[in-house]
Amino acid sequence: MKHKHEHHHDHDDNHDSHDHHDHEHDHEHEEHEHEHEHDHEHEHGHHHHGPHSHYHGEKNIAIAFFLNLVFIVIEFFGGLFTNSFAILTDALHDLGDTLSLGVSWYLERVSKKGKDARFSLGYRRFSLLAALINSLILLGGSLFILTEVIPRLIHPHHANSTGMFWLAVVGIAVHGVAAYRMSKGGSLNERAVALHLMEDVFGWIAVLLASILIHFKDLHIIDPLLSVAITLYILYKVVFNLKETLVIFLQGVPPDVKIDKIQEEILAIKGVCAMCDTNIWSLDGVNNVLTTHIVLDKKVCAEDSFVIKRKAKEIIEKYDIKHITVEIECHEERGEVELKKEEFHVHEKNKGKLRQFFEEYIPKTLKSKILLVIIFIAILFILFMLAPESEEHEHDPNAPVNVEESHE
Repeated sequence: MKHKHEHHHDHDDNHDSHDHHDHEHDHEHEEHEHEHEHDHEHEHGHHHHGPHSHYHGEKNIAIAFFLNLVFIVIEFFGGLFTNSFAILTDALHDLGDTLSLGVSWYLERVSKKGKDARFSLGYRRFSLLAALINSLILLGGSLFILTEVIPRLIHPHHANSTGMFWLAVVGIAVHGVAAYRMSKGGSLNERAVALHLMEDVFGWIAVLLASILIHFKDLHIIDPLLSVAITLYILYKVVFNLKETLVIFLQGVPPDVKIDKIQEEILAIKGVCAMCDTNIWSLDGVNNVLTTHIVLDKKVCAEDSFVIKRKAKEIIEKYDIKHITVEIECHEERGEVELKKEEFHVHEKNKGKLRQFFEEYIPKTLKSKILLVIIFIAILFILFMLAPESEEHEHDPNAPVNVEESHE
C-alpha cells in the first residue's frame, strides 16, 4: 500500500499546474509556472509585463540610487559647513536608505539569473547579507553621532540656520522627485523604495522647520534635539531589522505565518489523521517555504488522497506561502506511538514588554509617519510661540557700564 500511495503522489503533482512538485525536477518546472501567477517582492519578475517593465524598474532604482549618493556627499559637507548635527544625522539616515537602494538595484539585476547549479533556490537570500552589512554600518554611525551630539544638548552650538534652510529645500526636492518617479513604477520593489524616499522627505521637512525656528527664535538646542530624535529612530529600525534578519538566517518561522491556523484547517479536512514533520521558514523575509507530511486515515482510498492534497495546498497558499511541498502518507506508514511523538504542537510566542510596546505604538505605515510629522510640527509651533524674542545684540563686555546699575 505504501508504494501505491507514492505512485499517485507523483501523478498528482504532474497534473496540478499551479502546485509545486515534491521531486526536484518536477518542482523546478512547477515553480516556474507558479512564478507566472504570483508577484514576488524580491524576484520582481512580473513576467506578464515583459522585459521592458523589468528594465524600466531597474533604471528607476539606478537613478534614485545615484541621486541619493550625490546628495549624501552634499549633506555631509553641508552639515559641517552649517555646524548642524541634525543635517549630519539626516545624512546618516539617507546613507542607510541609499545602501538599501543599492541592494535593490543589485537584486533587480541578479533576479534575472534565477536558480542555477550553485544556488538551487536562486539569489534571494543575498539580500539578507546586504541587510546585515547595512544594519551594522548604521549601528556604528548612530552610536558615533550620539556620542558627539549629547554634549551639544548641554552646550548648544550655533548652527547656520540659512544654510540649513536651503539644504532642506534641496533635500525635499531631490527626495520628492525620486519618490514620485519610483511611485509610478510597476514593481513592488519600486513602491517599497518610494515609501523609504517619502520617509526621507519627512525628515527634511523637520530640518526645514527647525531651521526656521532657529532663525527667528534663536533656539539652537532644536538642532541637537532633532539629531537625537532622528538617531533614535534609526537605532530603532536597525535593532529590529537586525533581529528579523538573524531570525531569517537561522530559518525561524516567519512571524506573520499562523502555524496553528494552518494546522487547524488541514486537520479539519475529512480523511486527514495527522500533520507531521512540518517545517516553515523564509528565503528572504518575503518568499516563505513550507514542507509537511499529511497522514491519512486507514479508510481513505488513493483517489481521495489527490483531493485531500489539493485542498491542503489551497489552505497553505492562503497564508502567503510561495513554495509548498506536501507528502501524503498512509496510516500504516507511521505507528500510533510515532504519530503521538511527531504530532505538530504550537507554542505561543512570549513577546517581551519592549517589543509589545514598539509593535503597538511605533508606526509602520506611511499614514502613521505623516501623523508623526504633524505632531512634530505642532510641538515646534508651541515652542515657537512660547520662546522669547532673540536679542538683536549680544552683551558686549567692553561696553560702558551704567553707573546707577553698577552702584546698586
